Amino acid sequence: MNKFSHRIKELRKEKGLRQKDIAMSLNLAQTTIANYEQGTRFPDEEMLKKISNYFQVSADYLLGITDVKSSFAYKYEEKSKGFFHDKVDELIDMIKRTYINLILDGNKHMASELIIEAISKGASLKKIYKDVFEYNFKVIGHMWEKGQIDIAEEHYFTMCTQQIMAQLYENIYSKSKRGHSIVLLTVGGEIHNMGIRIVTDFLEMEGYSTYFLGSNVPTHSVINSIKLYKAEILALSVTMDYNIDSLINLIHAVKNEKSVKDTKIIAGGQPFNLNKNLWKEVGADGYSENAEQAVTIVNSFFK
Repeated sequence: MNKFSHRIKELRKEKGLRQKDIAMSLNLAQTTIANYEQGTRFPDEEMLKKISNYFQVSADYLLGITDVKSSFAYKYEEKSKGFFHDKVDELIDMIKRTYINLILDGNKHMASELIIEAISKGASLKKIYKDVFEYNFKVIGHMWEKGQIDIAEEHYFTMCTQQIMAQLYENIYSKSKRGHSIVLLTVGGEIHNMGIRIVTDFLEMEGYSTYFLGSNVPTHSVINSIKLYKAEILALSVTMDYNIDSLINLIHAVKNEKSVKDTKIIAGGQPFNLNKNLWKEVGADGYSENAEQAVTIVNSFFK
């Protein structure tokens, strides 16, 4: 149960109300209130304001950002030094657990605003990427595999998340550059690129110069890019098993091209997570299960 679902249920019981009473007052179905309390749905911005007014509490109280119910008291307490640093982890946890529902319910703007709010209150970009984007990227993938959502919803979720990530780009680039370049791409016709996009941004935060090429890049163009950008590392991502052969062919081509044969190659994606030795079998120099691990491996190459 997330903070919002706990708060609305708690407030309803405090006032001795039934779900039906709240639903009638807000012109909603009773099942919607039940879903709010179960944490399976989340209101849009307009409805959140209506619920706040109905219970006469601040939206921040409903979201679990503060334990102070009134808006006036909250604004006063917010000014206290370090107040939000104590609450930012709770805010991120709330975003983490409601993010998918927000996006799929059409509330991407609220999801974006909550993330920007968390950053403004002291949350690190890496924590947002790890706890919200990377975590939910895996969850949405499992939902699709189990048939809980269709491919259109999975694609919509990915596009919305990429739009939100784009809003954060100005905060990503490190002023301190390491002087090392990395080329990244998904192999063959692989369309799933959220994982490697997150890896790309993590490496940028670490001060590496990254060049994300996307998908459907011919082998000769990959090799030319390695030379053009003087890349010392090539990071490859695969989600679907049927693209493994394309990855193997690309690795062999790079290793056999004299001008780029010393380039270190990192592989990642679902097939490698399921078979921990696969990266060795395909001829890669390393494997990362997530963005944090990718940074660790890249750093190790330059020690």
